[in-house]
Amino acid sequence: MKCICYVLTLLISVITLSACDNKQSVTEQDLRHHRFVAIKLNNETINSNSQNFIEFGENFTINGKMCNAFSGQAALTNDTINVAHLISTEMLCSDEQQNQLDFVINQLLQHGATVILNKTADKQSLTLKNNENEIVFKLHDLM
Repeated sequence: MKCICYVLTLLISVITLSACDNKQSVTEQDLRHHRFVAIKLNNETINSNSQNFIEFGENFTINGKMCNAFSGQAALTNDTINVAHLISTEMLCSDEQQNQLDFVINQLLQHGATVILNKTADKQSLTLKNNENEIVFKLHDLM
């Protein structure tokens, strides 16, 4: 009887552990040479007429454009991305959502954002978030 209880306990433990999130850490290599287009800001759909993007280059440089263009040298540590010296143009945009995107992307990159990369067979998405804001991007490589 003790053996059956032990086996059942072991089986339940294995099932419970296998149901846990097997999330893999995001690496620079996962992002390098990819371009992502912003599709959601804080769970609101972003105007599809806009070309809001972020791309990761060689040596993990980062470039992008919301309303304003930005670039810098990114660092990725423990699924957190940070750009110490983010360079950006500083125009005021006529669209309020674009202004908000500019503010949020600057905040996320300069103060650190958690990076989540979701891969499925037919699509890939990137999420950058902190305690206040979240931007979701979809993979949109040019080649």
